[in-house]
Amino acid sequence: MKEKNWRTIPALFILVISVSSCSVQTQGAYGSSRKVSKATLRAYRKDPHWISMMNDSSANYYDILLAYDQFWKKRPEPNPEEEFERKQNEKEGKEEEEEEEENKRSLVGRLFHSEEKDVAESSQYMIEYKKFKTWKKDVLPYVQPDGSILTQAQRLDIYKNQRP
Repeated sequence: MKEKNWRTIPALFILVISVSSCSVQTQGAYGSSRKVSKATLRAYRKDPHWISMMNDSSANYYDILLAYDQFWKKRPEPNPEEEFERKQNEKEGKEEEEEEEENKRSLVGRLFHSEEKDVAESSQYMIEYKKFKTWKKDVLPYVQPDGSILTQAQRLDIYKNQRP
């Protein structure tokens, strides 16, 4: 009898771990405690879903923030000043500094990680990044506690009711 119990304990332990790894509970900046699947988080990290979500009037504000944060988690966020300097350097032909920085990086780092690739990808999303930052500031006053965003009609009603 005792031998059977010892066999079931590891099986139960594995079952509990596998069930708990199916979803991740988000807290804090993303509103009330909500469960998000790992597959969803992986999809958010891989593709910029936040761009289409930002333009969807029925999207949840906290889901959009989560998608944005996951996408930029392992990528350098675009820096408009650095982008401007990079373009100016290209015009002036200052490639020597870039070569020096490349030589400073370790051999393993140069083989497996391309900083140029990261910068190019960040630059690709520069306009959408700027739109997101503006959208976030503009929408914040209209975010409800559950994360829903007021529609234009609801915003207009509030404006009309506030006018004397």
